[in-house]
Amino acid sequence: MSNVTVKFCDLRAAGVCWSGARKFLHRHGIDPVEFRRKGISADELEKTGDAIALRVAEVARGRIN
Repeated sequence: MSNVTVKFCDLRAAGVCWSGARKFLHRHGIDPVEFRRKGISADELEKTGDAIALRVAEVARGRIN
């Protein structure tokens, strides 16, 4: 599957609040400011194995289909 960039709008579409997302991003060594600016690859997000991250990546993949 081709890679997709997960964006802030995908968090919102998946029902994830920014406060919780920031904590998650910090926990996984991802800069929240860079995420808001550029996004992150769905593949990279999925590597965390976190259920919420998987849901957000799925939403992002659905956005382009």
